[in-house]
Amino acid sequence: MRDIDESEARGEKFSTATLPNGGRDLLTLIIDQRRNFKGSSDELSIQEMVDQLVTFLPAGHETIAGAMTWASYILCTNPEVQDKLRADISTLFNSKHQGEGEGGRPSWNDIDRLPYVNNFSKEIIRLYPTATISYREAKEDITICGRFLPKGTPLHFVWAVPCQFKAVWGPDADKVVPERWEKLQGRCADPYAWQSFASGPRFCIGKNYALMEMKAFLVAIVSRFRFEKSEELEALGGRHPPYYSPALTLWPKGGMKVVLKKL
Repeated sequence: MRDIDESEARGEKFSTATLPNGGRDLLTLIIDQRRNFKGSSDELSIQEMVDQLVTFLPAGHETIAGAMTWASYILCTNPEVQDKLRADISTLFNSKHQGEGEGGRPSWNDIDRLPYVNNFSKEIIRLYPTATISYREAKEDITICGRFLPKGTPLHFVWAVPCQFKAVWGPDADKVVPERWEKLQGRCADPYAWQSFASGPRFCIGKNYALMEMKAFLVAIVSRFRFEKSEELEALGGRHPPYYSPALTLWPKGGMKVVLKKL
């Protein structure tokens, strides 16, 4: 990044045309963003560009890996959900479908239009918010639900609480029900009900990226493999795997072993 910055300072234009995929990778997009706002108060510094990459790449890897781990658990313990997910994905590959991607392959727009894949992804992240806790501080004196919080009060938000609150999501709040996302009603339709990515001006910057990545993984894997319970999961006798705690991200203690069978 510093080499590019120095070359452009010498009047040498950095071109993305010769890069793979036209240079539409994350780093190039950030460089383009900096260039577009050059000379303005919104211009990113080199350090800010590095910070953005550190936020997207390591944080995005850790959280989406956790989400896919729990998705694997749900798929092998809920075969009817797995069948519905695979049926939805199969529409991308039937003889009548012509994808928008190169050579007729499914594009991101094709994947994003799959209703059950969308619903399943949201439901997994609702049940298993991969970032377990966030921190805020009261900007001013405020009273919430009758409790006075003076300015400067530190607040710890555990996102699994609102995401599985039965008064909001109903009596099946702790169950996997992807169909609930087809038409949210009542309190669960409130934008503050689903807090897996937080809300407000400091919500998770990687929300759309995470959902996109998860759906792409699901299409690639579920279309090729069937998920079945491992001996370790069978030994639990229907009990939920224990969580690794304490941790900033939600992981099963001792990892998660599942059986994949090629279709």
